[in-house]
Amino acid sequence: MRRGHPGGFQPLDSAQMIHSDFVPAMVYAFVEFEGRINRDRLVTAVGKVSDIIPEILCGIDVERCEFIPVGFVAADIVEEVSPVPDHGLEFDPRDGPQVKILIGHGPEGDTLIVSISHVLSDAAGLWQLIGLLSDFYNDKNPRVRNNRALTSALLKQKVGGPTPAETAGYKMTWGRIPMGGSSAGPKVRVRSCIPADAMAAIRARAKRCGVTLNDVFVTAYARVAARLQGVDAVHLSCPVDLRRLADLGELTVANLTGRFQITVPFNREDSFSTTLDQVHAEVAELRSRNRAIAGFRRISDMWTWMPVRVVKHLIGQTYRLNSISYSNVGVLDESRVQFDLCTPKAAHISGAYVDTGGIFMMISTFKGTTTFVAAFQADEQRAHDAQNIITMVTAECESWLLGAC
Repeated sequence: MRRGHPGGFQPLDSAQMIHSDFVPAMVYAFVEFEGRINRDRLVTAVGKVSDIIPEILCGIDVERCEFIPVGFVAADIVEEVSPVPDHGLEFDPRDGPQVKILIGHGPEGDTLIVSISHVLSDAAGLWQLIGLLSDFYNDKNPRVRNNRALTSALLKQKVGGPTPAETAGYKMTWGRIPMGGSSAGPKVRVRSCIPADAMAAIRARAKRCGVTLNDVFVTAYARVAARLQGVDAVHLSCPVDLRRLADLGELTVANLTGRFQITVPFNREDSFSTTLDQVHAEVAELRSRNRAIAGFRRISDMWTWMPVRVVKHLIGQTYRLNSISYSNVGVLDESRVQFDLCTPKAAHISGAYVDTGGIFMMISTFKGTTTFVAAFQADEQRAHDAQNIITMVTAECESWLLGAC
């Protein structure tokens, strides 16, 4: 995304934006507080943030791939509601703005629900945005500059070819996890949590076994998906935060997301640890080959010489959501969301209300508790089935504590 100030053009954002079947993808943060958020102070904080990140008040010129002023001011994007809604606001970022904030008044405290356009930012950037709001709300007035430029850093990275498993995965039919009912119902969020004590045990066990928590989550989801589909391999899409590839500074409210395509073999007789070892080896190989940025590099290269209409067509043909997808946001820093005397007590990140034909799961950890959540539209039966699936995934993670490493 380009604009007339430092930050530059981001092909990955454009890939999402110019797809012929454009979907206004959102990322949502839900933060529950002990205490009340003052709307006037929050509006003032939003105004100061917009001086640093002016895109939050903009719309989008799809043809020119630019953020454009559309007349919004800070007060337009902050709304108070009662009671606390179960879902965030969905909107078309082409019309602007790129962020909307709800202050939900509950009986014992407020909940802040921040919705951000995925064209503007990913989940990591969203949490940074809330931290910046907290700073200004608390009169800290930080002097920072937002960095949205990653292209030059990515072009320096060597990208290897696909792994054998990745190549096999591309030839597979993208399966759908069986669910009843219909996607014609209301917006719903299904959630399942692993409490802090169990997460501490899982984290310690992962360290002893030489694997990551991300490996554990991928393994759990893949095993559940494979059992439900009755297949011997699962092709799973996993977004990856690209900030690790370069020193971009402390503020990067931007969509800096690549993705791995992970193919996980499955045998019903295999233990969790057997599958986990395979996942760990494959993810390590994907990482060593920088496969998370393979698509980004292709788009960046094409954009320099190929007509825009041709790039749009190619992206429209290839850019799609895998029905079995998940994103591990990681640990949400609780110290970044203190709003004066309002102390955060729970928080999680959720993805857009889109129907992938399966489950797009977001995972985030706050104060030790890890929340698995999926958002979509569904009738009662489909929501019930989805809740069962996401509960199976957390149960699969916890069951690993009972077996051998």
